[in-house]
Amino acid sequence: MLFKNVYVLILCTGFMFSQTYYSIDQFIMNPVMEMSAKGYALGKTGLMKDDNAFWVISNPSALTKLEGLNVSFSGNLSRYKEHRSVRVNDSFGGYTADASYVFNDNNFDYYAACLSYGISDKLALGLAYHPYYSYRYNYIEPVHDASYDLNRDPLVGYHKENFSGDLSNITTAISYKMYGISFGFNYNKIVTETIKRNRVVEVISESNNLASPTVYNDTLSYRFSDENFFSFGLTTNVLRNLVLSFSITESVNLEINGDSSNLGNYKIPSKISFGFELKPRQEIPASIIFQYDNQDYSKLDISSLNDAWFIDSPEEELNYYDKETFHFGIEIDNNKTPLRFGMVYENSIFQRDLDNAIFTFGIGKNINNLIIDLAANYSSLNYSYVDSFVPENNLSNPDLYEKITETNFDMRLTISYKFKL
Repeated sequence: MLFKNVYVLILCTGFMFSQTYYSIDQFIMNPVMEMSAKGYALGKTGLMKDDNAFWVISNPSALTKLEGLNVSFSGNLSRYKEHRSVRVNDSFGGYTADASYVFNDNNFDYYAACLSYGISDKLALGLAYHPYYSYRYNYIEPVHDASYDLNRDPLVGYHKENFSGDLSNITTAISYKMYGISFGFNYNKIVTETIKRNRVVEVISESNNLASPTVYNDTLSYRFSDENFFSFGLTTNVLRNLVLSFSITESVNLEINGDSSNLGNYKIPSKISFGFELKPRQEIPASIIFQYDNQDYSKLDISSLNDAWFIDSPEEELNYYDKETFHFGIEIDNNKTPLRFGMVYENSIFQRDLDNAIFTFGIGKNINNLIIDLAANYSSLNYSYVDSFVPENNLSNPDLYEKITETNFDMRLTISYKFKL
């Protein structure tokens, strides 16, 4: 039936070409916790400004800057709000407007821990455990039928979609300094749990507004293979007040397995990052930070996924763009309570008009050897996408597209401690 065909189409577009609505789709999303709250507040410039054990993940070459034993714990609360609407004609003159029909609000939390040990001023080691990608997502759509009751339309059922499961990462790192340049490597082990996607149609009473005439419940389960990858970086002081860093992360080949068969393979492109930190000479200490990231998605090959995962492939060939991300941050340190502000601008690999801007901010506090950093970010995005649940009698939305407005707000707390040895 139509619902089944659209379900196949949604899977196809969702897993391959999704934007923030499908940020649970591991193929194009960003890592969940690859830096501390300090780097997070400064436009997500962890490569340059973590200044704690989270450099094990974000920039292993900088670990030689940390003396002794350093331990960092971080927690992140992510708040995701989603508003959906469809285009309708009103009763007066045929004016087209947006009719809202879904409001979803989800909260997710993540945790990470890192430690580093400076053996000498030239050699340092590190270890970290952190979430790598997250599939968590919940969607609930109450479905109503038309009624002559002026109070409300009767509830006839629900459309529900749920994702669960995370990919975690165990990272070990080593850093060595010579001739004024610090070199660093980290080794990453991806550990996965079963990823589940569940789609449900709950029927309270018969209605053409529901995507299925009967109760429908379908679950797709799969796992990524446990894979390894390396990162390499270097950090150096060009001038007394200018620090440069560079890193490259190798590509990752993921095998996707279902209950009893291989469902395909996917390659996460390699990532190249470059950044600098400038500390102007002035009475109040301050830092200006810039970072640039690039991932080569334009050469991404998804043909194996088309053949393995879906009944039908898209008729229209889609072109990907390289993913470029620009990070900017400013830190003002006054009386050991630094103020931090930043911005991130990233393009969509799928469509240019889905480029996204993220605003970040935060503060820090030093209490002897205890360092507390708090950060937050905010972003909002509007776009059109294929309806997840298409009613059997789809007169209200014949083109199958809906407008999605998403708001993301994250808060991150990092507590670090430097042990005196």
